Amino acid sequence: MDESETGPANFFGPKVSTPATPHWRPYELRSCGRFFSVSAVHLRLPAIEPGVKAFVWALLLSLYIWGFLLAVGVDKGTSTVLGFVSFGAIFLCVRIYGESEEP
Repeated sequence: MDESETGPANFFGPKVSTPATPHWRPYELRSCGRFFSVSAVHLRLPAIEPGVKAFVWALLLSLYIWGFLLAVGVDKGTSTVLGFVSFGAIFLCVRIYGESEEP
């Protein structure tokens, strides 16, 4: 097959080249009568270190596991030990195999 019959095999639409500088100003003020409004502000999440992300995931999931074990009737000491072990395992797994730092 050639492209003249089927069109290009690009399922995501045409590639659009982006200009080097944006066509909008980040904090452009527009007049709305007596009031001003800020438009075209692109908010981004703050950069969080991978170790902090791994700690939060491990803490939340191990608390969930600990609470589940208590709810089903496992002894408090056993559920606490399993919660700590699950915290360590989840932390290591998320830290090692989690989101890569490359874009």
